[in-house]
Amino acid sequence: MRSRLQQLLGQASPWVLQPQRSALACLGLWLLSLPLTWQQPWLALLGFTAVWGLTVALWLEAPLLQALPLPPLTVLFIGLCLRWGLGPLFLALGGSGGHAFVEIWIRYGPPAQLLWLSLTAALLLLALPQRRAIAQAARALPQASWSVEAINQPRLRAQLTALGVLLSLYMAVYITLSVLSGAFDRQVDAYMSWTQQLWRLDTPVAAFSRLRDLWFLLFPLWWRLLNRLGRWVLGAEMLAFLAAALLSGSRGLLFYPFLLLLFGLWFVLSDPRRLRCFALALAVLVLVLSPLIYVVRESSAFQRADSWTGRLQSIGSSLIQPEPLLAKARWLGRDLYACHDPYLFTPENRDQPLVGSRGLGSLVYLWVPKHVLPDQPVLFDGHLIAKQLQRVKPSPLTQVWFPCFSLPADLMRRWSVLGLLLGSLVVAAVVQVFFRLWYRSISVPGSTFQILVVLLPATYLQSFPFGTVSETAWALLWELPKYLFVFWVIGTAIDHWFTRAEA
Repeated sequence: MRSRLQQLLGQASPWVLQPQRSALACLGLWLLSLPLTWQQPWLALLGFTAVWGLTVALWLEAPLLQALPLPPLTVLFIGLCLRWGLGPLFLALGGSGGHAFVEIWIRYGPPAQLLWLSLTAALLLLALPQRRAIAQAARALPQASWSVEAINQPRLRAQLTALGVLLSLYMAVYITLSVLSGAFDRQVDAYMSWTQQLWRLDTPVAAFSRLRDLWFLLFPLWWRLLNRLGRWVLGAEMLAFLAAALLSGSRGLLFYPFLLLLFGLWFVLSDPRRLRCFALALAVLVLVLSPLIYVVRESSAFQRADSWTGRLQSIGSSLIQPEPLLAKARWLGRDLYACHDPYLFTPENRDQPLVGSRGLGSLVYLWVPKHVLPDQPVLFDGHLIAKQLQRVKPSPLTQVWFPCFSLPADLMRRWSVLGLLLGSLVVAAVVQVFFRLWYRSISVPGSTFQILVVLLPATYLQSFPFGTVSETAWALLWELPKYLFVFWVIGTAIDHWFTRAEA
């Protein structure tokens, strides 16, 4: 009997779940794409290499994908594939259209992709010995969907319902405070006002934003388990969030929740055709709405709008101007690539001396929140490095523009190729230690804390951990333990309540 993943992939499953065949398939797709990408063949080839890396991750964690949509290695490789795989593929297909800003990503994209290749290879090489641990973890997971297990196990259903209540309360507060504080708003004046405040109205909820991602992931499961009143509450919260995200001008707040919903359907749907249809609809939505949202939020009508109705009118005025929409459609590849790594290889930057450990003194303050010590050295330095490489002059506007700079590029900038290779191995080894602990933890059934830990990797789909060296250290050594503590508090509270109720 074929696994759920094989059913989802259909006839393509042998070519995706077997590394040798998937390598041939990616090579064949690259050759077929050459007539369309002939001006940038290396950009496209490395893009297909990233896609192949994702197929290897799926092959390694295939036993877990019977019950879980997003185990940790798969999550990281989806993120890697989006950034240095699909992004460059779109750039190679669409070209720059004569825009100098996009041309930077096309011209200097291949060496930046090679930096990502080092981290990808290190993660895969160190993941291969984990196959036995993955198989043992898979045997401890239910073979049916979570909805079936929840129906048959009253305690699991009660735990999931309690989680639904707590996370829905969190979402209600999160949406309200984020809208009131301007956290969602991409209007320049409102965004500048929000970013220049240390303590914001949404600070208490923004510190735990991964709970938001869990809410979206579990939304389809809760919809199946809850009664009519519960569904009304969930539906109202979902509509409120999507309306605020759409009218704010933020694309990430709109697209990543849909992606999490897609993976959340894995818990409740057995028919792979519905999942394929939803995935196709999501891809079309991203391709259509991404340039539209970009053009709308940059328009003078949106920037001048002082009400929601004014923003709706700005959408209508943008739709009747197809030229900007077509131009910004070329930016989709750059937006997926996201980080400004290609600037490291521009003529004015590639001969710069190595910076070594300069700026890493901020790691001393790794476990000291900025809200406690505002004058500490900058820990989140990706946007500062990117601006320095771009020769951006300091101004109030640059303070609200947050380009990113990746871990492989920062390793290369600091310690050249040797530092890139050794640093990639060190980070991959640390990550694999966390993976092994995760594989072992999901073999212990029963507690609410365990349910939350099982779902934790899904939250890294959007909040990718591989920023600069200091940002990566913060994500792995401070933020991860913080969420484990938060999960322990939530899980202990729910389980203690059930224990008292049973007594």
